[in-house]
Amino acid sequence: MGIKDWCRTCDPDEVFSYTTYKRIVLVDRYLGIIDRCFKVAIIIYIVIYVMAFRGGYLSLSTPAGTARMTLEPGDFSNTTLRSTWKYYCNNTNVPPPPSSQITRFPCVKFCTTGIAFPPPSLGLMNVRTRMSHRNITLGCNLHDIYSCDYPRPEKTTEYTLSPEFSTVFIDHSVRSPDGTFIKEVWEMHGALYDCNGKLVHPFPGAADATEGRSGKYEGSHAVSVRELLQAASGHCGRKQHVDAVAQLETPYYNPNANPANSSGVAYNLRHDGGILVIIISYDNTRWFKFDDVSFRMSARLISTEYKVESRSPDHLTGLPGEHFWETDSHGILLAIVQSGQLGVFDFVTLLIQLTSALTLLAVSRTVVDQLATKVMPHRSLYKPYMYSYTEDFSDLRDAKSKGHHIEIHNTEKTSLVPKNVHVQLRMPGGDGGEGEED
Repeated sequence: MGIKDWCRTCDPDEVFSYTTYKRIVLVDRYLGIIDRCFKVAIIIYIVIYVMAFRGGYLSLSTPAGTARMTLEPGDFSNTTLRSTWKYYCNNTNVPPPPSSQITRFPCVKFCTTGIAFPPPSLGLMNVRTRMSHRNITLGCNLHDIYSCDYPRPEKTTEYTLSPEFSTVFIDHSVRSPDGTFIKEVWEMHGALYDCNGKLVHPFPGAADATEGRSGKYEGSHAVSVRELLQAASGHCGRKQHVDAVAQLETPYYNPNANPANSSGVAYNLRHDGGILVIIISYDNTRWFKFDDVSFRMSARLISTEYKVESRSPDHLTGLPGEHFWETDSHGILLAIVQSGQLGVFDFVTLLIQLTSALTLLAVSRTVVDQLATKVMPHRSLYKPYMYSYTEDFSDLRDAKSKGHHIEIHNTEKTSLVPKNVHVQLRMPGGDGGEGEED
């Protein structure tokens, strides 16, 4: 039959028919309650946890950002601050306690450039706590490498007066990797927390750009070095306790060094310095609030000595009689690490989550089906309604191999009852006989 004949004889309703599945309704409240409980649990999981809590409709990316820090010395006219000028200064009349192991040195009241030394760089700033320096006079020519040997006098050591009460303004911004999403610090809100989740210092957002770029905003968002150390204090799941909340002279544990340093005193931040990592984690994945960026600031103290060695002036002629200074600056290095996640609405991501939800619903239906046919008390009654069985085609093949002519008629296409299927057998060379198999 050609294409033209087929086009004349075909039925358009059969050609463009729609195939679907026939569903069986088991009228049993116990099965219905189990099925609905599964579906409600899946819907709650998808809507509340995946969509609302985890932002399943968002395309997430790791943010990029910049950060800089500026420092302001503490207000030394404040009587509370003056009361902290304690025993570590030997140019005060406060005697050290008998249990103190710290070596006392004179204290110096530095300005901003004296405390934040060397000058801060992008994301890094050293808060100087102790300085040792000596003035060297050359008595020979440095270019005479075989015979030039000049005296090196003892260093003069001084503490910085109350560096922990200096305030630090952290000016940070965040942007998406493609640069389409940028937020400055005054456009965000957040807080500083310690490692146990306790609030240490809040950072509210500014009302507008004018307020955000004003000195008033910077002052309200400045955090003291003391508060940063307080956020880094606590056990935090570590075996060794690093505690520098109130006093920089509190001994701390250094796993890479001896219990005492070269000066014969226990390690402490005021004498030996350390590294304080400030972690800023950004997030905007709250329910359809993509423009509302918040940050969570935390701090971790790395127990290691930190110092910067410098020479002034940097360039020497090396001739006899020339003077230069050698300086060792111990301090607390503040290092900022920016992390977190930024999200934007993405239809493909939403479609993947919805597909997963439909898969879970299908799994729920499979579980209920297995309960109905294998666990429920009336499982023997559920099976005939849930499953339709055909004739045994092995018997039909055997009949055909014996030369019987086989005709199969389905008297009711929509019936699920196997008895409506009739098998007619005809013997070759005769009228044949008819039989039915139920």
